[in-house]
Amino acid sequence: ARRPNIEIDVKETGAADVELLRRGETDVLVDHIPRLPDDIAAIEVARVRPYLVLPVKHKAASASRWTPAHLHDERFVAYVPERGHHQLQMQALAAFGLTPRGFLHASTSEAILGLVEAGLGYSFVPSLEKKGPGSRNIAARLLSEERYFPVWLAWRKFGPANPLIEALIAEAPRYDAAGRRRSRRRVDGRGRVA
Repeated sequence: ARRPNIEIDVKETGAADVELLRRGETDVLVDHIPRLPDDIAAIEVARVRPYLVLPVKHKAASASRWTPAHLHDERFVAYVPERGHHQLQMQALAAFGLTPRGFLHASTSEAILGLVEAGLGYSFVPSLEKKGPGSRNIAARLLSEERYFPVWLAWRKFGPANPLIEALIAEAPRYDAAGRRRSRRRVDGRGRVA
């Protein structure tokens, strides 16, 4: 804690809703935001990659390379439809030509992984970890070396300067286009690099 005089209140929301920023209900948002509006400033603070996760005893877990045929007629564990990640999962199912036997829904990655670990289905989830989400009872397979989803630290671009947001921005990690961590640069609360 390099700044012990600052207190924060963290709340997990169901989706990356920039309206929370616009209405002043939150000062910052940290999430994958598919399209950043012009009135929202942001810096990329992480990258998540998509993984296939399935029970370690599943036939595709031990295969040298998985194919959609390994998952034919299996249950899919999806995010609840209110989460933005749900639509990404549905797009991935369509891209792989998969039609699940049925669906289970959960609101968090942790809950999805718990259902997969219990052997109730497979899923596609994002992970910050290079080897994917870890558990000795879950096998994780990277879906694409090239594909990633940026995680943004976002705030309102306009309005009075906020020293607490400036402190958070100053401490946040940053990544370049190649995914390498960059040195921190000063950014003011309006999104301007100093």
